[in-house]
Order: sequence, then C-alpha cells, then structure tokens
Amino acid sequence: MSGELPPTLSNCTSLITIDFSSNNFSGGLKEVNFSNLPNLKTIDLMLNNFSGTIPKSIYSCINLTALRLSSNKFHGQLSERIGNLKSLAFLSLVDNSLTNITSALQILSSCRNLTTLLIGTNFKNEAMPKDDAIDGFWNLRVLFLNDCSLSGNIPLWLSKLTNLEMLLLYNNELTGPIPDWINSLIFLFHINMYNNSLTGEIPTALMSMPMLEKDKVAPKPFELPIYTRSRQYRMAISFSTMLRVGRNNLTGVIPEEIGQLKALVSLDLRSNKLIGVIPQSICNLSNLEALDLSGKHLTGTIPIGLNNLHFVSKFNISNNDLEGPIPINGQLITFPRTSFEGNPDLGGNVIRGSIPDSIGELKGLQELQLGHNNMSEELPSTLGNCTDLRSINLGCNYFSGELTGFNFSTLTNLKSLDLMRNNFNGTFPESIYSCSNLIALRLSNNRFQGQLSERISNLKHLSFLSLVNSS
Repeated sequence: MSGELPPTLSNCTSLITIDFSSNNFSGGLKEVNFSNLPNLKTIDLMLNNFSGTIPKSIYSCINLTALRLSSNKFHGQLSERIGNLKSLAFLSLVDNSLTNITSALQILSSCRNLTTLLIGTNFKNEAMPKDDAIDGFWNLRVLFLNDCSLSGNIPLWLSKLTNLEMLLLYNNELTGPIPDWINSLIFLFHINMYNNSLTGEIPTALMSMPMLEKDKVAPKPFELPIYTRSRQYRMAISFSTMLRVGRNNLTGVIPEEIGQLKALVSLDLRSNKLIGVIPQSICNLSNLEALDLSGKHLTGTIPIGLNNLHFVSKFNISNNDLEGPIPINGQLITFPRTSFEGNPDLGGNVIRGSIPDSIGELKGLQELQLGHNNMSEELPSTLGNCTDLRSINLGCNYFSGELTGFNFSTLTNLKSLDLMRNNFNGTFPESIYSCSNLIALRLSNNRFQGQLSERISNLKHLSFLSLVNSS
C-alpha cells in the first residue's frame, strides 16, 4: 500500500492496534491526530517511507505499550513528551535520521517500563553519552545502539542496567578497553561489539559472565509486545548466546579461561591483534555453532579437539601463522579450503586423504564442502547416515570407484550434489533418483557410462543438471 495516512484514521477511537508495517506509505504523520486514539496499545509503522518529525500527538496515547517506527525517514530530536508513555515496554526507532543521542537517552530513561530499546542506525558520528550522563532504564533487557558510528568509550552507565540480556554496540567507533564491570551484568548472554576500535587485552571479566558460563541455562523467557512475521523479536531466547568482538584492536592472547564459556553458540574474535596459540580449552565449547579466529597472528598447531565440536557449521581460522597438519578425522573436514587459507606453514591448506567412516557420526551435518582439495578413494557408505545433509560438494578432487554401492536414498533432504571433476566410474546410481528435493546435480568430468534412467524424471525440483564429459 502507498500514499499518505488519511486524517480520518483518528476517528476510529476504539482502535487498539495499528499495523501498517512493510508497505510503501509516505509523507508526514502530523495530519493524523493520535490523541483521539486513547485505547491504542500498539503502533507499528516500520519499513515505510514516512518522513518529518515524530508527531507529538503520539505521546498522548498513554496506554501505548509498543511503538515501532523503524526503517523510515524520521529526523530530528525526540520530544520530552515521550516520557508520558509510562506503559511503553517496546520502542524501535532503528534506521532513521534521529539526532542528539544523549538527549534521547535522558528522555527515554523516564519510561520506567521499557524492556526493549532499539535505536541503532541513528545519531551518526555523535559521541557516546559519558559515564554519568544517563540514569534509569532499570527494567531494560535489550539495547541496540549499533551502526551509529559513535565515538568514545564503553560508558559506565551501562553497568547500571542490571537486567540487561542483549547489548549490541557493533559498527561504531568506540575506543578504549572492554571494561571489567562487564561481568556485573549477570543476565547478559548476547554481546556484540564487532567492528569498533576497542583496545587492550580480552578482560578476564568476560571469562566469568554467568550466562556465558552456564551450559544449558537458557535466558529468561521474554515475550515482546510486537514482532515481525518472521517472529524475529518475539523472544530474546531466539537470539544465540554470543560473544562477538571481532574487528577491533584487541591485543594479547586468547585466555585459556575462554573454555569456561560453555553456553556460547557463537564466538567471533577475528581481525584483532591477538597473538599466541589457539587454547586447547576452546575445544570444551561443545555448544558452538560458529567460530571465527581469522585474520590475526595466531601461531602453533590446530587443536585436534576442535574436531569434537559437532555443532559447528561456520568455521574460520584463515590468515594466521598456524602450522602443522589439519586434523581430518572429524568436523574439520566438512569446511572449505577458505576456512584454512592464508596460513603458509599449515600442512593441509589442501586437504589430502579420504573421508573417514566416522563422518557418519555427524548426525546433524547439513553441509559438506570439500571441493578443490586432493582427497581420494571411495565415498564411505556411512555418509548415508548424515540424513540432514542439504548440500554435498566434493568437486575437483580425486575420488574414485562406483557410486552404485552408495545409498543416496537416505539423503531425502539433499538439494545440491556436486561430484564434478573426480574419477567416479560405472553407471549413475539409481538411488540418486530418490532424492526428490534435489535442485542441482553436477556429475560432469567423471567416467560415468551407460544410459540415463527414466527415473530421473522423479526429480521434479531439479533446475540445474550437468553431465558434461561423461560417456
């Protein structure tokens, strides 16, 4: 929908919810007298083209619990009258052109019931409010101050937000150290300070964050008043337990105590100035799904215990000074060459050998990316036990043998299969035609022979097929 909102909307005095999100409405909102809508509890106008200043009549909606005006073209400063919204629990103003962050936070601190405050991508190139500038926010659990290019240090007033669970400060220009008081925020489980200019060593205080230490302890259930169709903001628990401090200027070594953070799902330390070895204790983080240690000066060998992190699906240790072999008897063989490149003395920038039978133990494996290596021999039949596989890329290797002995029919979720440029021979295996969800099949440049089976017509979703240079 498009156009401006009609002034007559304010005649609908019984309205409790207004949701015009994700449309193409434009213009200002001053023509709509929101003060005639005293029953309103939710206003959601996100993802439109509204412009001008936020209309002051909205601040007369004293029963409002949720206000989302994100991704529009509002500008100017927040009015002090927003403090009238004593019931407001959720406020999202992300991605507008608001100014004066210090004034905005001082005003919003009077909204005592605020639990969620999302105001990132505003206040461009301003300074982070200083240590004693802000007070209040006693009930705040989620704070987004990302993508503002804010300068200054991480301020002391954040330490007073004792109920905070999620803190997003990424894509700013913050300097100075990560403060030791960080571990006083005992409910904090999602920390994102990516892409700033923070300095100093990784503080030991980070290694004793209660919500990062406790394995299998989930955050408190957190229902938010409104959410997108994807339910993106419905519960804070839907966000992963994260420590993301990559792309800063942190120095020193990765603390051995990092192995205490057993609740971590995502750990990002990339592109800092860290030195030393990858600590063995990192192998204790059994809940990890993403690990990025790339772009630093790490030395030593790859801990073999990383193979036991069975849930890791994103892994990067590229562009370090690592040496020795790449362990290939577990999870590490599932990652592409780019995860390891840029380590000149790493004996295994090209992975050699065969796929071990133990790969069948990785029941949750969804992607197997081993293309462009020097791997050989036959595919292990146990690969068929990885029934969650969506994508297999073994192209440009030296695998051989017939595939008729491999049962593809167990891989019912498979969408992409790439075996190009190998030495497979014999006929195409009939079991491939049971992969009814297959979208892309590339078997070119092998030694297959014979005729295609009529059963290939079972692959109703197939949109890409390459059989070049077969017989």
